[in-house]
Amino acid sequence: MGAAPARHRARVAAGVAWLVAWGLAVLALEQPRPLLLNLGVGDAPFARGFRSGWERDGLTGSGETTFHWTQDGARLELPLEVRRGTLRARLRLARFSDSPATISLYANETLVDHWVQKPQGWTIRSVELGAPRGSLALQFRSESADGLGVALDWVEIAEARHVVPLPRLTGPILLLGLGLPLLAGLGLGLRGGVSVAIGLPLL
Repeated sequence: MGAAPARHRARVAAGVAWLVAWGLAVLALEQPRPLLLNLGVGDAPFARGFRSGWERDGLTGSGETTFHWTQDGARLELPLEVRRGTLRARLRLARFSDSPATISLYANETLVDHWVQKPQGWTIRSVELGAPRGSLALQFRSESADGLGVALDWVEIAEARHVVPLPRLTGPILLLGLGLPLLAGLGLGLRGGVSVAIGLPLL
């Protein structure tokens, strides 16, 4: 007789844990925390028009840093929509070449920075992006003798005060939200796990 109340308490505890985790995720999207997009393995959905394949470099030349070379028109499409905030970007970039490149940076088709990138190692460049709304895309236009722009390691977007995932990411996010309760429910039996995973997202 004591097994049934114990299973019920376990299901309730799993449900509460799911709600807390989901609430913390939503709260995090409301906070003005920096958003970091790291170039390298797995960046294909967001990095378009870059030189084919990611590359490695590092302080000792042994490949500590993965990066992508921009080409003229290369775009970074962030997987979020911005609803509030005046944005600022920080870019870690370099130019491993014998000649400079002229770079123009656009945020959602608006020119936000223009500079000459000289041959040099890794540096951090800060750019004011203004207040773009909706999906955020950064485009790199470049002119150079070798057809390359800058070696880009990562981009950090700060002061985005309200962001939401783009529709194309709704599926993975729902799977994450459903997957955690399902894993927790494995210890409760199939019926308990499915009831927690399917019932709570509908609340």
